[in-house]
Amino acid sequence: SSEIRGLRMGFDVIDAHIMGIHPSELAILAAGPKTGKSFALAYMALTEWQHGRNVMLFTLENSIQMTWDRIACMATGSSYRDWQAGQSSEADIMRVRQWLEALRERDNIFIVAQPPPGRRSFDAMIGEARVHRVDSVLIDQLTFVEMPDPRKAKTERIGDALHRLKAQISSGHDPLSCVVAHQINREGVKAADKVGHLEMYHLADSAEIERTADFVFGVYANREDKHVDRAKFQILAARRTELKNWHMTWNINLGTYRARSEFLITH
Repeated sequence: SSEIRGLRMGFDVIDAHIMGIHPSELAILAAGPKTGKSFALAYMALTEWQHGRNVMLFTLENSIQMTWDRIACMATGSSYRDWQAGQSSEADIMRVRQWLEALRERDNIFIVAQPPPGRRSFDAMIGEARVHRVDSVLIDQLTFVEMPDPRKAKTERIGDALHRLKAQISSGHDPLSCVVAHQINREGVKAADKVGHLEMYHLADSAEIERTADFVFGVYANREDKHVDRAKFQILAARRTELKNWHMTWNINLGTYRARSEFLITH
């Protein structure tokens, strides 16, 4: 069996295929709005922690409280929708509270952080992660990262920032595994809707991202898919494994993510 090194995403078949996101590797998870990128990153962070690794999740858009609520609901199999609406059962509330208590008693580190403006560059975030000596860093999401050198064009700034990030996670005795979420804009989503799946060029700044990242993953769900808790998970670019695509169970509300079957894209 293949040995999984570094970060596990928690999608068993896919983790086995890529053999984990190794220390010093950078993965980008790209998806359109409302496809569950933040939930997926929270799920990955939870999976990492459950496997005994030290993990840090930077949430740049959602609050720390909201992120912990999502993680606790996933961990206990509770409906996040009910939790948000204040309609959770007494049993679910108890389970979530007990899980949050148990979290404090574990030896390995699980940190959710929301740095203030001025501390949202990759430099600052990786610096903070290094202080806590974590194994894996997840950043939600690229749009909210502070980029260096505002005089340069946006694409160039993103390229520079990702290049620096890659250098930072690779440096020193303890390289880090890193996943960064990236939002696909409306034009990209429209282009994907026409063909029924994602292509690398649907991502804004795709050339810079492909040049720097070790993996680029895409999650695509049309309106019908979202309605029935399904999505397509695609490896859009990879340095050391072949590109593959899977039909997934993608239930954001319950945090249930499972590869159901592989599919081929024929051009």
